[in-house]
Amino acid sequence: MGSFLAGAAVIGGGLISAYGQYKEGEQQSQAASYNAAISRREADLLRKSADLDAYRRRKSGERLTSRQTALYAKAGVLLSGSPLAVIEDTMTEIELDAQIVDYNVRIGTQGLWDEAGQSERLARYYKTAGIVGAASTILTIAGSRGLKSIGGKASSGTSGFGPRESIGSQTGFRKLS
Repeated sequence: MGSFLAGAAVIGGGLISAYGQYKEGEQQSQAASYNAAISRREADLLRKSADLDAYRRRKSGERLTSRQTALYAKAGVLLSGSPLAVIEDTMTEIELDAQIVDYNVRIGTQGLWDEAGQSERLARYYKTAGIVGAASTILTIAGSRGLKSIGGKASSGTSGFGPRESIGSQTGFRKLS
């Protein structure tokens, strides 16, 4: 009766350990999925912020070039030659600034999307690792209990196909009669 209870305790402990491994993998998977969602959200917010910044820069540039045009007109300067070149240069610089902001944001958002992808891969890995760890624990316990039930020792390094003899036959296995 004592060995039955001891065996039941080993099996029960192993099952609890397996369940813990499974739940740990599940928790880590959920955390990684959450991190992926956060990275995607940060990328979206960064993109929206940059779009707004580029819009503001362009609008500010339009106001500046309108003011330049009005001042040239007020001064009686024709919008050709140098004055026109100044306005065109101003517009080019404003657009270049907006494009630089866009480029920098593309780099930043790509990094965030890469982080999200890595987190999603980790989520799948953690889930699989939890399942494999739990299954390994269960199989180890089942194998250990199975070997003991047929007279072998779990730690003897047997192949699991039958009890080994330490002395006797050349094969190392008992002859079945």
